[in-house]
Amino acid sequence: MIVDFRKQQRVHPPIHIDGTAVEKEENAVLAQRVQAGREGIAQTDQHIATAVDEWKASVREFQTLSSSICPPASFDDP
Repeated sequence: MIVDFRKQQRVHPPIHIDGTAVEKEENAVLAQRVQAGREGIAQTDQHIATAVDEWKASVREFQTLSSSICPPASFDDP
């Protein structure tokens, strides 16, 4: 049995997917992922800056403590 393709199209029209809607949805998902990544980087940057500030404060505290225990001038005298 030979079926006319044009007749099939009339009975079952081809399905068209709106490519722009799909692309917009994919772009929106990607934009959300990018924004989440940027926020993660900003949080990491803030954590690093806080850790560096804490480290600097502990170094200053150590220097103050060590200089009170053993003044730097005592290292100059043999």
